[in-house]
Amino acid sequence: MHFVSPLENSAAVLNYIKLLLVVLLLIVVAHLVFFKQRGKIVITNQEPEDMRLQVDVSEEIKTKLKLQSVRVGKTMSELVEEALREYLEKAEKAKNS
Repeated sequence: MHFVSPLENSAAVLNYIKLLLVVLLLIVVAHLVFFKQRGKIVITNQEPEDMRLQVDVSEEIKTKLKLQSVRVGKTMSELVEEALREYLEKAEKAKNS
């Protein structure tokens, strides 16, 4: 029986660890490149008749919305719903004119 010293295998173990780190790094980079998401706004309400809506917006819009939400003391969801309601009402009026 041949005994293999840990020192003889240390180079192989080190290479294996390096390989695992490279693979992990590639996975992280792939995630950042391919799955990077812009600012997201998620509208959720407790009421069963309301729906959840997820919208992609730029970081600039998301930041402005957050600031406005703090200024007026409303949630981002409330502000988005108000804005959508106003827009849809105007669009409906324009359509019927």
